[in-house]
Amino acid sequence: MKRKIPDIISDLNVFVGGREFLGVCPNFKIPDITQVMVEHNGALKGKVGSGIYEALEITFKLNELDFGVYTDFAANNNKTHIPLAMRESIHKQGTGDLPLAVELLGEFESLAINEDSVGATREITLKLYADVFTLRQNGKPIIVYDRLNSVFVIGGVDMMSEIRKNLEL
Repeated sequence: MKRKIPDIISDLNVFVGGREFLGVCPNFKIPDITQVMVEHNGALKGKVGSGIYEALEITFKLNELDFGVYTDFAANNNKTHIPLAMRESIHKQGTGDLPLAVELLGEFESLAINEDSVGATREITLKLYADVFTLRQNGKPIIVYDRLNSVFVIGGVDMMSEIRKNLEL
């Protein structure tokens, strides 16, 4: 059995409204995919999937106080969704570096600045919920999520096709 070597993130970059933050975005949390589970009672209790999925929550930090982020936050929550993109270069042993890309549109929930202290790195934490989310590795879509049009594809499987079909005239 051949031992597998974990993927290593070489670098990452975040783009907010087209402005890049290379070197000042220390981390980016790709959202968890979570199905709402329903309690099943009976002789053997358990939980079953409901076919309903939790909202996709995205959190990332910047080590730079950029006035444009505040402008984007205000614009995003008023009328225009600001595009957000994240790019990673992942080193995969034996195959070289592979790209990972996230594109999304959504609404910001919060923008928080850490407590300032001398010698510390400034952190601005942004949190938003996606209306549209795409995750691609090496150009191939892994997740396509479009809440507004009831599209949710994971690994090529359309999780919402039956629901869309049931709702058509």
